[in-house]
Amino acid sequence: MEIETKENDIARFEEIRGAHLKALDPRDQAGSAP
Repeated sequence: MEIETKENDIARFEEIRGAHLKALDPRDQAGSAP
């Protein structure tokens, strides 16, 4: 159960981080991350 929760948290974190990156740099909406 703990592992599943961690996976969900990681997925949510990646989602939030992506949204923050787009909000911080709207010019890079193409998603050209290294």
